Amino acid sequence: MGATGATGTDGATGSTGATGPTGTDGATGPTGPTGATGTDGATGPTGPTGATGADGATGSTGPTGSTGADGTTGSTGPTGPTGADGATGSTGATGSTGADGATGPTGPTGPTGADGATGPAGPTGPTGVDGATGPTGPTGNTGATGATGNTGPTGATGPNFATNGFSGRINAVSVSTSGQLVNWSTASPYFGNANFNAATGTFTVPTAGRYSIKATINYSTAAAITVQLGAGVTPAFTVRRITPSTTDLITGIFPILNVNIALLLTLRTILGSGSITITGDVTLNANDQIGLFYVANGLTINLNLGGSGNEGIVWSIHQLS
Repeated sequence: MGATGATGTDGATGSTGATGPTGTDGATGPTGPTGATGTDGATGPTGPTGATGADGATGSTGPTGSTGADGTTGSTGPTGPTGADGATGSTGATGSTGADGATGPTGPTGPTGADGATGPAGPTGPTGVDGATGPTGPTGNTGATGATGNTGPTGATGPNFATNGFSGRINAVSVSTSGQLVNWSTASPYFGNANFNAATGTFTVPTAGRYSIKATINYSTAAAITVQLGAGVTPAFTVRRITPSTTDLITGIFPILNVNIALLLTLRTILGSGSITITGDVTLNANDQIGLFYVANGLTINLNLGGSGNEGIVWSIHQLS
């Protein structure tokens, strides 16, 4: 047998094996010496109250204490029963008379007494005011128609107004100043009247009343107009009451051209020809005198009355009522 070889190196430590089972307790060792006394522990909580013990024996009576203060008065007790009446006393002195009591209610009305004797009649009172007028009664039935009365006498013939008037004509006349138009013609178809003076052109009113007055005046200038009219120049024709006092009754003014165009034309003048119509109704008195007048009123040019073609002037007056 060969020699033993050298010891090899330790192998790697193996893993810990599983814990074996706990062994049985060993025998109790001897009691050790008593240790030193420890410090007192903290006081524990108070325990529950124990049951009350039995009463002790009664002690001897102590000395009497001092008297206490009076207690509060108690409430009043119930009223006792009424005692028996005492003996009646002697009658007292009579008291003074009391005040009158309140008036009692009025008693029922007594029966009506017998009528007294009738007194003398009193004086008559003043007459009362008239009462309001009563409503009008219904209209009665229409009575029978009476017999026709006798025809009355024929009245006087009334005035013939158509005869109180005239109509006249002037064919042509030249004028340049104011004046009455004269020398009228009343030849047919125009007509005259005893109250119209054709030569003077004056109509005398025969009777008071209402009259219709008409006039148509045609005119033309004698030459071309070369002058302007002033602001206050307004020529016209007028029917005028001559007497008893001068009064213009109806007036017709000439047509006037009045132009004012700035920087171009300023012009105020009558038209070179035209027609003026006068008409109206007036109240006149008996013996009033009436005429037809030309009123120049500052116009100085010559006029041909009647127009340039013999149109004429016609004037008439007629009574209406």
